Amino acid sequence: MAPTLYHYLPVSMEDDPKKLKLGANKLLGWMWIPLLLLVAILLLPLIIFGVRANSKACKDGLRAEQECWNSTQLLKHQLIMAQEVLAETEGRAASCNMTLVTMMDSLEKEKAQGHRQQEIVQELRGEIEKLKQDLQDTHTELEQLRKKDESCRLKMNSNSGNSLSPLEITVLLTLSLRALLA
Repeated sequence: MAPTLYHYLPVSMEDDPKKLKLGANKLLGWMWIPLLLLVAILLLPLIIFGVRANSKACKDGLRAEQECWNSTQLLKHQLIMAQEVLAETEGRAASCNMTLVTMMDSLEKEKAQGHRQQEIVQELRGEIEKLKQDLQDTHTELEQLRKKDESCRLKMNSNSGNSLSPLEITVLLTLSLRALLA
């Protein structure tokens, strides 16, 4: 078998392990003091913060902040509702404006149609007046023709027995009048 080499750290004979252990204990004993001071230094602000956090002024401030937050949330909700109502109202206003424009256009069309109807009525009145005048002229002409007819009949009665009867004259005049009016 091959020889194995083991390497150990050299241990001094002067140092006694009991002395080393006692020195380490002393060192640890002194280390607790700064550690306790550090804990006390860190714990003191925490205690001060805890006292201040539980003070009446801090609780009042927290309550005021909560009330402010609640008021803000209520105002946000009211703002949203007002914006919805505004949007709905604007929609209705736009619809009303469109209806108004449509109604105004219809009114203008009705006015234009009314003016056209007035013009037609005026034209028809003019035609009626013209027809009345034509009728009056025809009536006057008829009277003149009757008078001529009677004078001719009288002459013919005295001259001959072939004359038209008044019924025949009336029928002929009516037919001629209708022909004139048509």
